[in-house]
Amino acid sequence: MTSQYRHRRTSNPATPAPTLEPGEIAVNTANRQLHLGDAASATLGTPKALLAIRFFDTAAIYAIGDLVIQAGKGYRAIVANGPGAFNITQWELSGAQLIISTTPPVAAGDGTLWWNNSEGVGKLYVRYNDGNSVQWVEAAPQPAVNQFVQKAGDTMTGNLIIRTADSSMLAMFKAGGGANYTGIQGYGGATPALRWQTLWGNGVAESTGDNGSNFEISRFSDAGAYLDSPIEIRRSTGIIDFAKKPTVAGQVWAAPFDALAYSGMQVNGSFDVSQERGASPSNALYHCDVWTLGLNAAPAAITGTQTNFALVYGLPWHLSFTVTTANAALTAGQYAYLGQNIEGSRVARLGWGTPGAMPLTLAFTTAHHRTGTYSIRIGNFDGTRSYVATYTQNVADVGEYKVITVPGCTDGTWQTDNRIGISLVLAMACGTNYTAPSANSIWHNANYVAAPGQINAVAATSDAFRITGVVLLPGIEAPPAARSALIMRPYDQELLACKRYYYKGIPAFKGIWQVSNISRLSGIHPVSMRVAPAVSLVGTVNVFDGAVGTTITSLPNNFSTTDIFEVNANTAAVMTEGRMVSIYQGGSGYIAVDARL
Repeated sequence: MTSQYRHRRTSNPATPAPTLEPGEIAVNTANRQLHLGDAASATLGTPKALLAIRFFDTAAIYAIGDLVIQAGKGYRAIVANGPGAFNITQWELSGAQLIISTTPPVAAGDGTLWWNNSEGVGKLYVRYNDGNSVQWVEAAPQPAVNQFVQKAGDTMTGNLIIRTADSSMLAMFKAGGGANYTGIQGYGGATPALRWQTLWGNGVAESTGDNGSNFEISRFSDAGAYLDSPIEIRRSTGIIDFAKKPTVAGQVWAAPFDALAYSGMQVNGSFDVSQERGASPSNALYHCDVWTLGLNAAPAAITGTQTNFALVYGLPWHLSFTVTTANAALTAGQYAYLGQNIEGSRVARLGWGTPGAMPLTLAFTTAHHRTGTYSIRIGNFDGTRSYVATYTQNVADVGEYKVITVPGCTDGTWQTDNRIGISLVLAMACGTNYTAPSANSIWHNANYVAAPGQINAVAATSDAFRITGVVLLPGIEAPPAARSALIMRPYDQELLACKRYYYKGIPAFKGIWQVSNISRLSGIHPVSMRVAPAVSLVGTVNVFDGAVGTTITSLPNNFSTTDIFEVNANTAAVMTEGRMVSIYQGGSGYIAVDARL
């Protein structure tokens, strides 16, 4: 058999050379491809593409599996195509590659890596062929971005639980649904149970005056049951309250209540002492010794009574003002209040009127009949400085404990001797003339009685203004309600404090003599009086010189000083000159010694 080589050519890019004999080679000059006569073809001599060009050419015809270079990337034909422009859907990338794009690559070979840079932090995918289908599969799965707390500025919702290898645990939580608290819990034990808990809020909603969101530390039993809260810090005042007396090994801390009681600048805050009268009408200036009724609210009339009924445990007495004639519509200049002028020497430690002025804290218990907003006022002796603050009676006739801290006043004139140092007022009703423009904020350079919103507690004969446990403390500390009675001074101490300003009776005689029907009474005051007192006769007082018994009709002369009681007394009968006399039973009156502010 003779072998020969035949060479043919064609210029039609869409048609290979005419039928070739097996082994015959033809060149297509139009698409620059070689064709081979295929002896294995079903049709003898059908040309077979022998070699594709290296780079994609629009004039070429490509069979499945042909490889080309297009735009610097290698592609494999997935369908027969050409001639014509490059169609990405007919090709796939050849071999593994890394593609960076915001959308999935449409022509990528198995094993291709795709970096999706459209998802914030970026994700890596791989082109995976499982034999049945081909898909992009995430190479390193990551949770969604919002499942992590970012280091710089982020918010976590829900509880965070941290469990250690020894089974101790901390749970940080924020309560919802109006529970008004946030805190951290500490667990311990073989089967972890709650041991300690810190809370800020303690279930008390925030309100004005920096109230609510108090900080509390609580302890729990082995079973996780609540035991107590040893420490609480009030946000409004910064006061730290200990459930039990603090102790240090080998030492005992002094209980603070005695110190607080004797630091109280008020007099007769428990209303134990009422030397002058038990019940008194509104035209009586003083009620319970040093407490005054300021009433300019005609036709309103009020009766004040020292009442033996506890508004709070440990304080058996309170002062009650009941309205006997009402005034439902006060005019601008009318008012009604309970007040006390406090001696300057008692408040000098505050340093008011100086740059170092200290705050004071007023605490008291009320049980007013009319609910609503009431006011307190602190002022100086001439009314050129006043601070007003509010409190609320929430439930009618129920004892409620109130604490108000007043900032120190750094200006104005504040007396620190035996004159008026501070004027304290608790308002019952007030017209617009004496109502301050604002409350709980600043010192006013005017004489005000009440704050905006003050209730009218003389509007009906059912109104009653009840108060007890008044204490005025230097600084910002006050005890909780349950222990408010512990800062009241004992009765005997309070009585002596009251007698500096007022007492009744006859001092122990040093001597007496008679000139006509004038006798000289002389003695020593039970305590040093604030100033030389006024002395007056109330009712009938009987005296006896051993022979003659008679009554004192008047006290024409007063020679008393702050320490010595000495007066002339007119008697109804001439007494024996030079004899000592004494008071004897049967007199219905007394001698009043008054040095009140």
